[in-house]
Amino acid sequence: MSSTIFSESSPYFKSLFHSFKFPFAPINGVFIGKRKDDKTVEITDCVPLCHSTSSICTTPLVEMALIQIDRIIGDDLTIVGYYFGTDYAELSSDFTVPSIHTSIFTKISENFPGALLWMLEDKKLNQLSKSMVFKTYQLKSSKLVPCDCDIKGLQESDFQTLADHLEKSTFDSLVDFEIHTDNPSLDYFNKSLKL
Repeated sequence: MSSTIFSESSPYFKSLFHSFKFPFAPINGVFIGKRKDDKTVEITDCVPLCHSTSSICTTPLVEMALIQIDRIIGDDLTIVGYYFGTDYAELSSDFTVPSIHTSIFTKISENFPGALLWMLEDKKLNQLSKSMVFKTYQLKSSKLVPCDCDIKGLQESDFQTLADHLEKSTFDSLVDFEIHTDNPSLDYFNKSLKL
């Protein structure tokens, strides 16, 4: 079984902040990290990409973001995962991941075998203090399959801290790549976000 470790809580928080800042919009972004060993990936950061249907469906904007992210993070880190949330995801047994997300994730997996696709389970958002709110997938034989992997690194106290941040609306300060394209002075890596 493979493991994914959050080196700290901020990557997880940023991905959720993205959803809370744009509650009625589809969102997507990437997780940054590195391979610790053959079976373990460490997530060190999260970069929110887009928050509107038109931009998510514009592959050139996402490609431009991924190229810039790769250049900024350098050789020691890489894109190790892709997350998305929608305002329509019903997780029935026959639910399929929308093709735009599958396409982006497939490209990421080509560059980092073992990457995970993280789908925000909207109906779990009211359980933030109790459990992980993402369902994870991986590519096996060119098909997306639910991931049987161990997610580590988040403590019970992190979920309380997350609730505190949500109460303070810390998510309002989050910048995604789409916002950055409108105002390049804004940092879509969110280094100044107080977590």
